[in-house]
Amino acid sequence: MNSAKLRSKLVRLRRALPPQLARQAGFAASAHAWQLPVMQRARRIAAYLAVNSEIDCDGLIQTAWDRGREVYLPVLQGEALFFRRYSRSTLLALNRFGIPEPTDEPLLRATALDVVIAPLVAFDHVGNRLGMGGGYYDRTFSFLRYRKSWRHPRFVGFAYDMQGVNSLPAQSWDVPLDAVVTESSKFEFLRK
Repeated sequence: MNSAKLRSKLVRLRRALPPQLARQAGFAASAHAWQLPVMQRARRIAAYLAVNSEIDCDGLIQTAWDRGREVYLPVLQGEALFFRRYSRSTLLALNRFGIPEPTDEPLLRATALDVVIAPLVAFDHVGNRLGMGGGYYDRTFSFLRYRKSWRHPRFVGFAYDMQGVNSLPAQSWDVPLDAVVTESSKFEFLRK
């Protein structure tokens, strides 16, 4: 199945999840995320506010705040992502895709983060990620393809179990995941 058909099928399946089940899955995935060693050490964590039936990060964000961690959300700037700090009192505005973004904090570059929790449409069990097709995460985190020079941030996919597939084609510009967490599992991938 090509990427467009797979994307369409999995987004349809995500949308069909009952809201209560989707919310429970988000909290379960959050608990798995906090079992990752990189999360336990992280001080600056980028997450996202779920749109388009993505799995919800609210539990992860709440736990980060409770543990005194800094939380950041992506902010679209041209063709790349920057990040702004997110707190309970942060003012949000919708970007051109209808995604809420913080408006009242300085921009932070991706290299300053410890962990990035990334939404996705599909993942495979070697760490390939299929996003919505805009390439924003791949462009922003392209420096992670050169692991010898860059160790941070760690790139963690956040997904429903049903988004796991046997294999995804990897393009030269794709940034592989360091880990994926779902409502029932966590997968860590060894990187150089």
